[in-house]
Amino acid sequence: MSATTHQPDDREAGLGPPRFTLRALLVVVTLAGCLFGLMTALGGVWSMAILMFLCLIAAHVAGNSLGTRLRDRASRRTTDELRLPSSNPAPASVKLEVAAPHSLNQRVRLNRLTPVMTAGGALAGGALGGMLSAGVYPEAGAAAVGLGVISAAVLGAFAGFAASSFFSVARAALGEALREPAISRWSQHPPR
Repeated sequence: MSATTHQPDDREAGLGPPRFTLRALLVVVTLAGCLFGLMTALGGVWSMAILMFLCLIAAHVAGNSLGTRLRDRASRRTTDELRLPSSNPAPASVKLEVAAPHSLNQRVRLNRLTPVMTAGGALAGGALGGMLSAGVYPEAGAAAVGLGVISAAVLGAFAGFAASSFFSVARAALGEALREPAISRWSQHPPR
């Protein structure tokens, strides 16, 4: 009777908690103390600006680290699966089909609707922003209302561009999904 030990499959486990050393913890606590002293000296507005900037940096670094770890784990899992023989290999009579490349991963020019919706969003945002800023602050001068119009126009342009890009990609994805299945096209006409 042979005793088999089952080792946990670490590939299926979650990412696990972050790891750090005691030295790194002390450095972070020292930097936090210096940051809090600086924030006390600068006041509330600058403290919030510094805190927001540092949160953006921390989120970027954490996202990059998490993405890299997930990518490395996925590529390691793929290479492990290619090296290890499958417990039920496919019979020789079964032909494995490969899906054709989709058109969604190709670079394409902007849709003609995108500049129109961007300009329309800028005009609508500028008009609504001007009316709103003039209505809410009737004592504001022309420069303040102009700044409100410009900032609202920029936000409207961003919203118009985002909406047109979303609809363009959604339309392309829907068209790709409604076409003939890619596997059957690929098996009938393989590339050369």
